Amino acid sequence: MAVFGLLLLQGTLNPGKGGVGLQVACMASVFVCAVLSVRGFRSGTMLTYPENFVYRTLFRTYRWPRASVGQFGAEDARVGVGGYRRRVLTVTFSDGRSRQLTAMNCEPSEIGGRTWIDDVARDLNYALQGGR
Repeated sequence: MAVFGLLLLQGTLNPGKGGVGLQVACMASVFVCAVLSVRGFRSGTMLTYPENFVYRTLFRTYRWPRASVGQFGAEDARVGVGGYRRRVLTVTFSDGRSRQLTAMNCEPSEIGGRTWIDDVARDLNYALQGGR
């Protein structure tokens, strides 16, 4: 996305055929590419703070108070349009609802061993209990 934005930036800085309308459209496209590039670099993250957990996806940021989170876990699920089999991080809330955090995923272990998603779930549960 960043490379595509740089290519569009060249069109914005090179006035010529197309006039002002094309330059404005290029500038708007460069801005959108810049925003999506920054969000893309920051997406798929889970942050812990003393008062809440923050989960970032490409388009949205979720904040959950610690009191509303029951536990974290990992499970195999189908992710994406192609239905790829992945190991995803899950959060279970205090009221019993559960949510798959599909931006946090990895390839499942072939032999049934632990993956880094399982380690993240363990560490987040430790933090939830006041460990960090």
